[in-house]
Amino acid sequence: MRVRDVGKLLIGLAVAAAAVVVPVSAASAATVTIVTDAGSASFVAGDNASSTPVAIDPGVTVSDDAALTINSATVEITGNFAMGQDVLAFTNDGSTMGNIAASYDATTGVLTLTSAGWTATLAQLQSALRSITYTDTAVTPDTSTRTVSFSFIDAAANPSNTATHDVTVTATDQSPIVSTTGGTTNYVGGTSAVTIDSGVTVSDLDNATQSSAAVSITAGFHSGDTLSFVNT
Repeated sequence: MRVRDVGKLLIGLAVAAAAVVVPVSAASAATVTIVTDAGSASFVAGDNASSTPVAIDPGVTVSDDAALTINSATVEITGNFAMGQDVLAFTNDGSTMGNIAASYDATTGVLTLTSAGWTATLAQLQSALRSITYTDTAVTPDTSTRTVSFSFIDAAANPSNTATHDVTVTATDQSPIVSTTGGTTNYVGGTSAVTIDSGVTVSDLDNATQSSAAVSITAGFHSGDTLSFVNT
């Protein structure tokens, strides 16, 4: 009886041990997200003046359930980058963007944002990303639509997804410029015709030829006034 009892006890303990299951849950993956707005930004080249930069996406949002601050962020022209023309820019407003600083690589179209000590918050990153601008420095820009990609890495080294936003680019036909010299030209009645302005200049940033020109007396015109031209 004693032997059988011991055997039953050992068997019971073995069965109980086999029935114990200790669940081990895998750590939940961090959700680090960046979302861009629908639609696109619109850039138009200036006319005989520097072009006005446009904000790429004033509605971009960021979220993170794993960290409260960020390590870095990247904004990159990933579609139709025009080296020597395209510029991404960031200026810290000093109030809503923490200590975020940026550097732009004009050869790759990559703007990198960093926070010293990883102290910039998600809200400060979001404010910074919303302010980033695009401009094209060419007189006659490549009009292909640019695709700009946004992503960031939080202070816990978790990477976000990559979200994109488009920028349309419109070229502007540059207006011809006529520049006259200062002063006046004197004419004495009854004498030979005089050249009105021998120093006048004409320029056009995007055309080497012109289709027409007009010279008119716009003030003080009197009957008998004559303007003439002789091709020499």
